[in-house]
This record gives sequence, structure tokens and C-alpha cells, in this order.
Amino acid sequence: MGSKRQAITFGQRILRGAKSRPWAAAIVIMLLIGIGLIGYWAVWANSSPAWTGFGAYSEVAAGPRAKTLWDWLGLLIVPLAVAFGATVISYFQKRTELEIAEKARTEDREIAARARDSERQIASDRLMQATLEAYYDRMTELLLEHNLRESPVDSEARSIARARTIAVVKSLDGDRNRQLFTFLKASKLIEKGSPIVDLRKANLSKTALSGVDLREVDLYQADLSGSDLSRADLSEANLREAKLISSNLSNSHMRELNISNADLTNANLSNCFIEYATFNRVNLTNAILHGTYFRRTVLMEANLQNADLRGVILWQSNLSGAINWTLEQFEEIGGESPIMPDGITIGGYDANVPTYDEWKAQYLAGQSKENI
Repeated sequence: MGSKRQAITFGQRILRGAKSRPWAAAIVIMLLIGIGLIGYWAVWANSSPAWTGFGAYSEVAAGPRAKTLWDWLGLLIVPLAVAFGATVISYFQKRTELEIAEKARTEDREIAARARDSERQIASDRLMQATLEAYYDRMTELLLEHNLRESPVDSEARSIARARTIAVVKSLDGDRNRQLFTFLKASKLIEKGSPIVDLRKANLSKTALSGVDLREVDLYQADLSGSDLSRADLSEANLREAKLISSNLSNSHMRELNISNADLTNANLSNCFIEYATFNRVNLTNAILHGTYFRRTVLMEANLQNADLRGVILWQSNLSGAINWTLEQFEEIGGESPIMPDGITIGGYDANVPTYDEWKAQYLAGQSKENI
């Protein structure tokens, strides 16, 4: 369809050109006719007129003959070849010059784009640094002049501190958020049990928290969807009922983390180190757990629908009651004495405990009986 449209367009252009320049069209037609005739005479020489010089000729019988079309063509070949060669060389030279000029323009545009990106990054860094410094100033004022630590739970000072903290955290990058949370911890504003800056139920979606120290921080029912928590330390943190949809928790540390009933749909938990944690009834639909190490972690009634469990280590971890799982998900897991979704412990050193293959065979046999 596309080639036909192009052919029609090309033909229309020829017709428009012929209408706008009739003399040029006539000359082109005459040249084409002449070239066609010369080609015909050259191929079928015996049928060509004598004046063309293509056919056989006997000077003994007819005497010397005058210059023919072939002779004149012979005289024109050299200048025509020179002119054609010069035209070709000029064309390629101009084409090369245009390519060099276009390449130079492209390079100039790329340099200008990099310069603009660099300027934007510098401006963004300056703005974030100014925001962080202004936050420090305001929090220091609340601490020293408004007795933030001793203020009542429902005080205006605490409300301002919470709102300002959430707003600033969402506007900073990971490096500056690491500094901000270091400040909050050093100032004892987010201590476990009775935090002065309360982050429970906070909207922290799409926040840069990579590498941030969130140990013992209470983030109950917080919305961290789409946030970057890679390499963060979440040990002993409270993330119960939190929203972590499409969040990145890869390579994070989660010792004694409580994340029960949290929504981790499409989250990335690859290469995490998780021990003594509580993942009860957590939603791991489409979550990536490739290479994650679970040590004595409770994942009872977890939703494992389409979760990527390749390379997962389940060392004495409990998956009993897990839902929406398949045998294929467990084909590449490792570990010692995990409790499988049906409540059976496998592996380990106890001879009475089935291996994974034995458990799989028993499970399939049980399924077959149920289907009879």
C-alpha cells in the first residue's frame, strides 16, 4: 500500500513538472526517443540507416564515406564522460560536505543538550540543597523555640514538623534523604514507640529513599508505592499494611521487619537479606524475589501469584497457608527445612522429613486423589 502511494505521488510530480515546463518536457522526450533509436540501431546494426555508421560498410565498393553518427558519438564520448565524471565527483563531494555539516550540527546539538542537562542538574542540586538547609533551619527553630520534643501529640508544632518532613522528603534525592533521616535520628524525632515526627499513614509514594537508614522507623499504612528503597536498611521497621506497589526494595536489609498485610504487587525484592521478619498475608503478586535470602521468616498465607522465586533461599522459613502458588515457582528454590504452603517441612538433616522431590511427588499424588 505504501509503495503504491509513493509511485502515484512520483507520477503526479512528473505530470505537474511537465505541465509547468512544457519545453523541458519536450526536450526530455526527444532525448529519450533519440537514445532509444541509437540503442536499437546499435543492437540491430543491419537495419540502421547508412549515415548512422552502425552497419557494415565497404570503402572499396562505395569509397570513403563522410562522418557518420557513430563518428560524431565517438567525438562526444570523451567530453561527455569528463562532464559526467565531474558531475558525479561534484555530487559526492557535496554529499560528503553535507554529511560532515549535518554531523557537526548533530554534535553541536548533543553538546548543547548535555550542557542544558548539566545546567538543569546543577540547578536541581542547588534547589534540593537549599530545600534541605531550609528544612534544617525550620526544624531547629521548632526544636529550640517551640519545644517540639515536649509538645503535645496534637500540637501545631508537631503537625508542622510532620507536614514539612513529608513534603521535603518527597522533593529530595536519595543522598539528601540519607542526610535528612540521619538528622531525624540524631535529633531523636523518629524514635520507635513514640515518634515526634509521625510517619504513619504518610504519603511517601515515588520517593527516593535508596540506601536510607530506616531502622525501627514506624511506617504503618504508609504509601510507598513506586518508591526507591533499594539498599535501604529496614531492620525492625514497621511496614504493616503499607502500600509498596511497584516499589524497588532490591538489595535491602530487613532483619526483624514487620511487613504483614502489606501490598507488594509488582515490587522488586531481588537479592534482599531478610531474617526473622514477618510477612504474614503479604501480597507478593508479580513480585520479583530472585536471589533473596529468607532466614527464619514467616510468610504464612502470603499471596504468591506469579511471584518470581528463582534462586530464593528459604532457610527454616514458614510458607504455610500461602495462596495462588504453583509447583513451578518452587523448582529453583534452596534452603534448609522450609515449611511449604501445605504445612509440610522439607529438606534438612532429619531422615523422616521428605526432600523437595519427595514432597512434590506426594503433593501431586494428593492432588490426583482429590480430582478423582
